[in-house]
Amino acid sequence: RPAALARALPAAAGVLLAAAFALPERAGAEPPRTEHPRAEPAQAAGKEAAERFIAYVRKNKVEVSHGAIEPGPGPTGFRIVDLKFVGKDKAEWRAASFEAASFAEGEKGAAALTGLVIANLDVASPDKTAIKVARIAVESLAWTAPPGEPRLALRGLAVRDIVGNAPTGEVVRVASIDLTEARFEGMGGA
Repeated sequence: RPAALARALPAAAGVLLAAAFALPERAGAEPPRTEHPRAEPAQAAGKEAAERFIAYVRKNKVEVSHGAIEPGPGPTGFRIVDLKFVGKDKAEWRAASFEAASFAEGEKGAAALTGLVIANLDVASPDKTAIKVARIAVESLAWTAPPGEPRLALRGLAVRDIVGNAPTGEVVRVASIDLTEARFEGMGGA
C-alpha cells in the first residue's frame, strides 16, 4: 500500500463514518410498497425521525441537501435518497441512500442511529483526496461530542468495496472491513 494513503485511511474512515453516519442499500429486493391507511402513523414517524436527523446534522453546522424521504424498516425507520453533506472543512459526502431503523438525539450533542445502511458513498475533500464506498452497514452508532473530543462508538460494522485516492495519485483498495466493535476517541486516534 502507498504509505501516505495507508496512514490516512484509518483517520479518513473515522471521519467518514462520523460525518456521514453511514449510507446503506437494502440487503435484498423488496416488493413494492402499497399504501394502507394503517401504515400512515409508521410512515409519519419515519419521516419525522429523518427530519430530526437532518436538523441534528444542520445544528452541527453541516450543510445538508437530499432527495426523497421514504419510510424505512421498523416503526421509526427512514430512508433518505441522494443525501449530501458539506462539512465545516468543505469536504463533500454524497450517498445514493441512507437508511436507519431509528435515530435518537441525547443531551449535549449526543446522538445514536441503529440499523444504519449507506449505499454508494463518495467523499471528496478540498485537498483532492477521494474515497468511494459501495456499502456501509452498522448495527448501532453512538456519537458524543464533549468539548474538543468527539467520540464515536460503532457496533456491528461491515464496510464493502472501499477505494481511496490520494492527491498524489496513490490508490488503496479494500474489499471488506468487518468489526464487532470500534471506538474512535477524538479524530487523532482509534
